[in-house]
Amino acid sequence: DLVQEIKDRGELIVRIGGTSLGFSYPNQSSTGILPVGEEYVGFDVDLGKAIATAVFNDSSKVKFITREDGVDWLTSAANGEVDLTIAQVTQNLVRDGKAGIDFTAPYLYTGQGFLVKKDSGILNLATLNGHKVGLIEGTTAGDNLQDAMREYGGTFIPVYYDNLDEMLTGYSQGDIDAIINDLPLLSGIIPTLSNPDEHRLLDDVISKEPLSMLVDENQSEWADIVNWVMTALVQAEEDGITSENIDQVLAENAENNGTKTKLRQFLGLEGNIGESLGLSNDFVVNVIKAVGNYGEIYNRHFDTDVLRRDLNELASDFGLQYALPFTSTGNPTEVTASFDIDGDGQYSANVDGLLFYGYLNIRNLPSSLVTNLTQQLADNLIAPDSGAIRTTGEDILNYLESNQQMMDIDGNGEIQANVDGLLAYGYLNIHGIGVPDLVNNLTQQLANNLISDDNAIRTTGIEIYDFMNQYMGI
Repeated sequence: DLVQEIKDRGELIVRIGGTSLGFSYPNQSSTGILPVGEEYVGFDVDLGKAIATAVFNDSSKVKFITREDGVDWLTSAANGEVDLTIAQVTQNLVRDGKAGIDFTAPYLYTGQGFLVKKDSGILNLATLNGHKVGLIEGTTAGDNLQDAMREYGGTFIPVYYDNLDEMLTGYSQGDIDAIINDLPLLSGIIPTLSNPDEHRLLDDVISKEPLSMLVDENQSEWADIVNWVMTALVQAEEDGITSENIDQVLAENAENNGTKTKLRQFLGLEGNIGESLGLSNDFVVNVIKAVGNYGEIYNRHFDTDVLRRDLNELASDFGLQYALPFTSTGNPTEVTASFDIDGDGQYSANVDGLLFYGYLNIRNLPSSLVTNLTQQLADNLIAPDSGAIRTTGEDILNYLESNQQMMDIDGNGEIQANVDGLLAYGYLNIHGIGVPDLVNNLTQQLANNLISDDNAIRTTGIEIYDFMNQYMGI
């Protein structure tokens, strides 16, 4: 059990590059990026801190090791030397199939591009023809460039180097005319050159480089934690939650008023998304306080004037960063709110559905009248021999008023009898059919007929289906 091993050790061990500007490199206090004392800074470093925070609620409980420590970048996770590798590794089939590791979902989408001097006369890939290009031994850059140049009928002169530092020296001395590497790395190099304004990146991108984290193969529980921490960073940006406003967001959503259920679950204010991963339920809050959301991390380490986010924008901004949904599943025996309003162990439209619908119709009347009308509902709907544990108007009223988180079924911020009440009544009528596709289709018809508010966050049959089922022990 790798997760338990990490917890028992009290420290996360992460393999990083250690020399890659923007991703992981020795901290220079003069940059003002982070306080003195942080050994490494960069995008990859912040991801490691985010995962350490999720596990330990302490971003400092992570040990970063580099190639200089004698640890191989591809197989170190498979060999158990590290728990996780975050070192700009491109995910591909051969590595995934043969290296004994599993890739996480990509954390950054990029490609190989070119760094040139503005006065070099190289304006694009076609004008690179006949020029000397610096490459690092053992990478795929040479093959990618050869394939790209073949389309133009051109050639290039490859000059190989053992590492990035040697290649930069050759570039500065004029031994090569261009450098090919991943675009984020090249963008981080420009500010370090003696005359940054004299250099530029070409617009041409010649490969797909989905950068992913690496974990030991078949360690699914650990991979789940790593993937969902990354997803949380994206979800936070989608929700507009930052390291600066997280406390305000918590305060605004502290009260359980039956609205924003998904957000409250995400923040750990209700539900058990953290427990399902073996983490604290507020792990997302701790992570955002420690490193910020995805956009904050990106902007902290990359100059967006040089390296636009492009594919790393949120999907809403036409990028590829898209958070999978967070939802609280939990054990059905642990559900505290349920559409079994009378508590007889059954979900009946003609009892529970009508109790719910009736309550929503009268809930805003004077309290004494609400109590009397709820008693009438109970008398008319609950049979004496039904086995119900809530049979009086007071019982029903107390139960419903203490479980308002399940009432805003369409998630528009309002609790409405003619929408939420009818959705619940309708779903309780059809959920027992036993044919999932038919139930989904009928639920979609309910949604189409009842939901018209643009503010609703649950508008499809499957969204209503999922929401209702989590309060029905399904």
